[in-house]
Amino acid sequence: EMMSEFEQPPVDLIMVTYGNRDMCTGNIQNIMENTDYPQFKLTVIDNHSLDDTWQGVCEQLYRYTNASGLQTHINVGYGQACNLGSIITHNPIMVFLNSDIKVKEGHEDWLTKLVDALTAEKDVAVVGPKLVNKENQLMATGVRGTNKNRRLDGWLEPDIGKYNTPCDVLSICGAVYAIKREYFQMYKGFDPIFFHYFEEEDLSWRLRHDGLRIRYQPKSVLIHDHMGSCKDRRVLNGFSGEGQVIFENRWREWIEQDTTEYPQNCEEE
Repeated sequence: EMMSEFEQPPVDLIMVTYGNRDMCTGNIQNIMENTDYPQFKLTVIDNHSLDDTWQGVCEQLYRYTNASGLQTHINVGYGQACNLGSIITHNPIMVFLNSDIKVKEGHEDWLTKLVDALTAEKDVAVVGPKLVNKENQLMATGVRGTNKNRRLDGWLEPDIGKYNTPCDVLSICGAVYAIKREYFQMYKGFDPIFFHYFEEEDLSWRLRHDGLRIRYQPKSVLIHDHMGSCKDRRVLNGFSGEGQVIFENRWREWIEQDTTEYPQNCEEE
């Protein structure tokens, strides 16, 4: 049952940028021109890029009536930049995007598929797409397993249709994170204690802990140029390690106690 154009809610795409001007501007153009959804607006939050990225981003944004942005005065971290984007936008659905995301050819309906899955049921709070890299290897199919034993199934396998079933998962990759605004506000967004990494997992777990659902929707496909926005592996590993310690401590009890196995509520093909 598809929604008519009149029923499709307007969407805010919120993209966080930091450095890598050419990639950011190219992907903004790609998303703006290859998304066939009737009503969406792109808001870019530049996390105080130290080069001329913001200038390039502005030149690109000026070309579209449904795009705007702002630059922070310091790098506030990924989750907090998303929170800022949520404050200056108002549409009922938000999709947070990394700057290294673009539309895969033939999947211009990526946003329609995400919105359909998100609005299908009241208790679905978050939906994530299938992410592949330029070589068409899987980058994200939702986090599966149990709270204690989490798995990234399919990681770097060729996308041969093995992960094409929509289902509920533990959490989804923060590179493309579609959420109902009401839930984002109710849960006060991403916790700024996470500078980079684990903020999306933490929010997914807070929602799921209260019985809300996180869903993987493989009918929506995007390309994730992994680590495109930061090539410094050492810096990224530092952020990831810090985030993981906070996350594991916060959720220790639930990790030990809840052995529910995901995926769940899988749609029949």
